[in-house]
Amino acid sequence: MIRKKRLRKTGITDFGGDASLPTHASASLSAPPQPPASSLAPPQPIASSPTPPQPPLSGHAPSQPPGSRQTLSESSTPHLSQDIPSTASSTSRHYWTVNVIDEEGLIKQEKLRVKDVWLLARGRRVMLEFNESFQPIGDPAGLLGGILGELASDFVAFPVNYESWHKVPKTYKEEIYKNRIMEKFNVDEGPAKIFILKNIGKKWKDNRCKLYHEWYDPNIGREANITKHPPRISQDQWASFIDYRARDKTKEICQKNAENRFKLTIPHTGGSKSLARKKYEMEIESGQPVSRGLLYIATHKKKDGSFVNEGARTISEKISEIESQGTPSQSVSLNDSLARVLGKEHSGQVRGLGFGPSPNQVFGTTAQFSGTSSPSNNTSTPVVQYVKKLEEKLETSQQEVRSLKSAMAYIFTNIVGNIPPEFAAMLNTMAPDAHSGPVSPAGRLSSNASHDIHQTHQDPNQQS
Repeated sequence: MIRKKRLRKTGITDFGGDASLPTHASASLSAPPQPPASSLAPPQPIASSPTPPQPPLSGHAPSQPPGSRQTLSESSTPHLSQDIPSTASSTSRHYWTVNVIDEEGLIKQEKLRVKDVWLLARGRRVMLEFNESFQPIGDPAGLLGGILGELASDFVAFPVNYESWHKVPKTYKEEIYKNRIMEKFNVDEGPAKIFILKNIGKKWKDNRCKLYHEWYDPNIGREANITKHPPRISQDQWASFIDYRARDKTKEICQKNAENRFKLTIPHTGGSKSLARKKYEMEIESGQPVSRGLLYIATHKKKDGSFVNEGARTISEKISEIESQGTPSQSVSLNDSLARVLGKEHSGQVRGLGFGPSPNQVFGTTAQFSGTSSPSNNTSTPVVQYVKKLEEKLETSQQEVRSLKSAMAYIFTNIVGNIPPEFAAMLNTMAPDAHSGPVSPAGRLSSNASHDIHQTHQDPNQQS
């Protein structure tokens, strides 16, 4: 309580909600030697463009891009910011039941903690499951959340002296995704990557704000606070971050965020479990799809079945009334039970779906905010682009298969002399333009088909 009062007095608040730093598996490092106050560098602007962080002052370990240091070796747990005060994370201690696949495609069910993921042998990866909005679900999602929390609190991998997650160099993010995430989870470069990096960014922002509140003392002045920088964060980076937080514009943003949070009068009871995971569990239990409205009701009740407050009760009763009038609105729409009770969506997020999905992705347009037009199809969303990419790959693969079959038919007919029966059925599935006749029962192409294939593979110099 004392800490909260001090924070309100300073007018400094977190940017994106409260998020505690996770407990890390790596061993603690001793704090680096502190230089005298007289040796402090002059104020440096916080990094506002994707350029590497400034080199630290002498006596401190150099900042390096993620994946380029021994602390992220394959044989050990990532060396994260153990010395930063943190509260123990339940996801770090919890055992999650997941499927692990090896390089040979063998799948084995295991119970893993967050730290166990880093100890998986090379080639063994945790299998993730995603819903239609490309949000991770089930126990693997909980395990992934703990891993992302650890990576987001590694301020060597992602330095604090960047104004926003958007300004953190793309190479840093790519290194972590390819060498950490893809090494331990069966994910690719599709929408899953977008979700994971976006989630790391949110956690990085929350952890950075918590770090500031834990270490910054408004009563001792700038130079003293810079000298008292957190372990494994260079003095010049910490100075840059403090100067950013001292800007008038930053303080205005913090104050506005604080005011917005005071307007949130109806808390939820979901805890750290994502809405996607909660919805998935409800659907497994009920055996049928769960609407946004029913999910809202479930996440605003206490364990004894009572609502968190009267506001939640009023909203839930209205939702229940709409749901009872006919078939529950199981699909997300601008006219489902939750939308009819709470009104138009907020820009940038979709209520009742949790972190990840955007209105553009779910509804296909952002026009619903003004109410001047109806949703329309959109071909620029990440999911649509990913599907188009898969379709292109499929078409390329099909063309390669057709070419291979054509070449096989030519070899069997003109070199071997006949087509083995076990290949006859396969070659009969060739596209019509590959040959003009079926494979005969004797295992030979018809004369027309044989002639067409021969022409296809004939040396162009021999053709008239």
